Amino acid sequence: MQRLLLRISTLALALLLSLPAVMAQDTVVELEPFADASYELEGLLPAGWTPIGNGLYVEDSANIAGGGLFAVQAVPLASEAVLTMLLPQLGLTEAPDSVGDYQTAAFDFTLYHVDVEVANLLVDLALGYDGRRTVIVLLQAPPESYEALNEAYYLPVLDSIAPLQVETEAVPYLEEEVTFDNGDITLAGTLTLPEGDGPFPAVVLMTGSGPQDRDEMVVLGFRTFAVLADGLAREGVAVLRYDDRGVGGSTGVWEDATMDDFASDAVAAVHYLLTRDEIDADKIGLLGHSEGGVYALINAAQPDPDFQFIISVAGLGVSGQAILLQQNRDILELAGATEEQIATQLDLLETAFPLLVERDYEALQDAIYQASLDLYQNLTPLDLSLLGDVTAEEFASQNMQIFTQQSANEPFASLMEFDPADYFDQITMPVLALFGGLDIQVAAEANAQGLEEGLAHNDHLTIIILEDANHLFQSAVTGGLEEYETLEFDFTPAFIPSIVDWMREQGILE
Repeated sequence: MQRLLLRISTLALALLLSLPAVMAQDTVVELEPFADASYELEGLLPAGWTPIGNGLYVEDSANIAGGGLFAVQAVPLASEAVLTMLLPQLGLTEAPDSVGDYQTAAFDFTLYHVDVEVANLLVDLALGYDGRRTVIVLLQAPPESYEALNEAYYLPVLDSIAPLQVETEAVPYLEEEVTFDNGDITLAGTLTLPEGDGPFPAVVLMTGSGPQDRDEMVVLGFRTFAVLADGLAREGVAVLRYDDRGVGGSTGVWEDATMDDFASDAVAAVHYLLTRDEIDADKIGLLGHSEGGVYALINAAQPDPDFQFIISVAGLGVSGQAILLQQNRDILELAGATEEQIATQLDLLETAFPLLVERDYEALQDAIYQASLDLYQNLTPLDLSLLGDVTAEEFASQNMQIFTQQSANEPFASLMEFDPADYFDQITMPVLALFGGLDIQVAAEANAQGLEEGLAHNDHLTIIILEDANHLFQSAVTGGLEEYETLEFDFTPAFIPSIVDWMREQGILE
């Protein structure tokens, strides 16, 4: 039976990984409580079902490819955006009609039912938006067991899902929910203020690629920006972090925004800080992670900026196209891909780049479709067996939809146009650039060299490479993407001290 892959990318937002299903058990299973700290959800699920990570629970623990599957997850996007992202993996090209609404004590769900013919699966999907995130409850089953599972469990599980109740520990700082405007866009965020009267030095945090909320939770359970804000606030630094456009409490449409739009959002955050008496107006900086480092460079190159320093954390020192080529090569090499497979992927990207820059998404779809047909012909017998009864055309169509869904948008297209060389000469303020020696998404050596050469005129440039750190600055072993969720959800010990020590050296922090 074919495997159905359901995934939202936000890097990712790796969201749903559903598995092939077979005949359900005949016996009625009672419900039992569960709590998932990663998604901050709790409720009831069928007793005896096995959790397999990422909010997924399977009926047959002896064979995770068998039985029904429940997914209970949350993502900081509006329901419409979540549904759109799921369409390719549901075998759909347009949003299905809702089969109704369902109100529980905690959420107002919109219900959908999908017959995924290519996988011989029936799917019940409920999406509930609470103003900041969409809660997703999904039941998947084959036709022969779907009715029994649906009648026994679906609505009782929906009724039970609620925000996880957790005790909060006392912290030595204040957190305030704030909003600020950038034109007709309203951005929602959290301002963290250290103990004392201030005024405090401050940093504005800027997230990396993909639609992300203020905590930049690239890996479930690791709220990187919340941890960073905590660490800096304890050292006397105020921190403002905010949801991206169209994410969480922020308005706007993420897919329509360019690099310049995202950069201007950070400037709006600075302007908000300038209205606060607790903030030292002469000691404000921008801290961007990954693609957020692009926004830092763009803003630092503007005439007479209203901030005094930038911190680039795993930020780009080369062009958007160069970073994507290097990233794909490094990821594929670490995964054991052959040189032929790597070359095929890089050739595809180089074909896609000019089409993305031109916003010729129709030609992009055609190119991806043809390349996927060629790839299908070169799949190994093992690859084909894992795909199941998927034709070359179905394989190519799904690849095309997923690729274009992730890349056929303004944020990605404008990243392909970005070249830091266009900004280097205008940047004279203090710059700290931190890299992880094991980062395979933004390679330390190439990007550090790019910044060092481009900012050679800047006497206030500091570059630090933390050799054991990955892209999220966890203490890592390989740096591979699959390793992130296996590591401690904290930064390598030298990460925050490197930032704090540099701020002291620059006279930003006493």
